[in-house]
Amino acid sequence: MVDEVKEDPLQWIKIMLDPSHKYYGNTQQRKQVSARLETLDKTPEDVVADYLKCLWDYTIAHLKRKKGEDFQSVYAVKVVLTVPAVWSALAKNKTLRAAQKAGIKTDIKLVTEPEAGALALLKDKCEETSVKVRATTRFFLFYRIFLKAMMD
Repeated sequence: MVDEVKEDPLQWIKIMLDPSHKYYGNTQQRKQVSARLETLDKTPEDVVADYLKCLWDYTIAHLKRKKGEDFQSVYAVKVVLTVPAVWSALAKNKTLRAAQKAGIKTDIKLVTEPEAGALALLKDKCEETSVKVRATTRFFLFYRIFLKAMMD
């Protein structure tokens, strides 16, 4: 269970992972977040790791309740994290390190947010009984194969 939050939530953490981001500059928001992180003795990566740890612990507990304590010996667990499409390699690397710090010891893939949206839409479309494919047949087939590979 999550404790009640008694302070203002931390904001701008995603942007703080990417110093090359256009909004990272010398802004008031960044200064406030940096000062707050300093009082907590945490880096943006630490905060992301804490957040992912909460999500991961909840997910594992939920899967154990639904699929049994030994679900990991039966099911292959894969983690897909979404990142902004414009993120630098450094920010992506920090995201992966945060996931590892969070205790996610499984296959982790990063997918850009637009790709994740497209995959979710295509998954819904693939489940429909009839799918209309026009000029985008190659795009659709590529993503359908990609989606199937991601879900297997």
